[in-house]
Amino acid sequence: MSNWQVCVSEMDRALINEFSIPVIVHQGNDHRELKGVFDNPSVLSSIPGGGYVSSQEAELYAKDVDALGIEVRDLVTVANKQWIVIKPPESDGTGLTKLVLGVNNGQQSPSVEIRY
Repeated sequence: MSNWQVCVSEMDRALINEFSIPVIVHQGNDHRELKGVFDNPSVLSSIPGGGYVSSQEAELYAKDVDALGIEVRDLVTVANKQWIVIKPPESDGTGLTKLVLGVNNGQQSPSVEIRY
């Protein structure tokens, strides 16, 4: 690993330790707790004819070792709200994995793949 990668990895560990919150991962009948940094932005874009379009993708950053085995459609509870993993987890190569989350409304298909 280069010096830069080592520094980024150390910074990531420090951020996780300082800003992480408890998270519960639900996989079937199994539940496990891990720590992660939760980012829940809201993006507004204006439309030239008037109005706004809102897009929101919440993200959870966890240590690679804690994120092992998490897959699309797994449920995650963060700050007493249940989310669903909507994209495959992405490791950044420095020891952190990004999980992209969507609001779980109970109506999502249990299948990862939808055929038309």
